Amino acid sequence: FCGYFGYSNGKSPYEACCICGGGDHVPVPPSSNPSQSPSTTATVSANPSTVPTGSPTKLCIDEPNWVWDSDENYDCSFLTLSFCSKDLVVNGMNSFDACCVCGVRI
Repeated sequence: FCGYFGYSNGKSPYEACCICGGGDHVPVPPSSNPSQSPSTTATVSANPSTVPTGSPTKLCIDEPNWVWDSDENYDCSFLTLSFCSKDLVVNGMNSFDACCVCGVRI
């Protein structure tokens, strides 16, 4: 879907987007002062709670038949969070309302 989007700020997705082969990936150099010991690991509580601390997580299901590029049959499974947009509307429903990956659909 890199070819689906046009130019933005004078650059194509192939020049600006890491997933499309563009962008600037800057490697992070190793620490000049690494820690001497590893981080501590989590431990099991000696007195665990008997009452749940929150509501169960709801299962997210993408809107069936929501396809944003009918020529290529691109549905929610082709989206990443960076491509989610309120302007990406199909049949009156934007990607935030249709696709779990966009983080809103319940």
